[in-house]
Amino acid sequence: MPDFESVGFNFYFIQAPQSLDAYLAYLHDHPEWIQAQLEQSASLQSVYLEKSLAIPDVTLSVGYKTIRDTHNQGMILGASLPIPVFNRNQGNIEKSRANLRKLEDSFMALQVLLENKSAAIHREFMRSYHESKRLKEGILEAALQAFKLSEEGYREGKFEYLDMLDSQRTLFEIEDHYVQALKNYHSKQAELRYLSSQVD
Repeated sequence: MPDFESVGFNFYFIQAPQSLDAYLAYLHDHPEWIQAQLEQSASLQSVYLEKSLAIPDVTLSVGYKTIRDTHNQGMILGASLPIPVFNRNQGNIEKSRANLRKLEDSFMALQVLLENKSAAIHREFMRSYHESKRLKEGILEAALQAFKLSEEGYREGKFEYLDMLDSQRTLFEIEDHYVQALKNYHSKQAELRYLSSQVD
């Protein structure tokens, strides 16, 4: 059971959208962007690891020895260093480098995808903002005024009932168009905020 009774949201409130650059500046906070960067970083560390495995480890040995014939005793110290002539781990190094290049290409493709998607949504966001504003400040007010005049004229006997109904139908159609434009405005705003990880 939720611990609140209602949620307030002013559906009819709109404000001018931020510039596209303002949204693009936050793309680096997008979860897919962060994941791609972490994968790249891990792959780069894998390249470093494979390179380090190409350098052989020095083996040191220390021992104590007794010669039976002379009963001499002494310490033995030894060191060995394999020379990597045939196995320099080149296969694994190349494999890890190829994986890194693949991840870098994927990251660049993701950048382009998110930027293009943001630009397309921003265009729709701007269009729906201007359409909502135009409908509210111009056409909707004119249709409401026309309906009030036709209703008043009908009461005074100056207009037919069908004229008033026609005016009312026009007003309802414009209101519906206005609500659709607002819905599109809020939808595109939410999509942009999601892409730029600006969720309240």
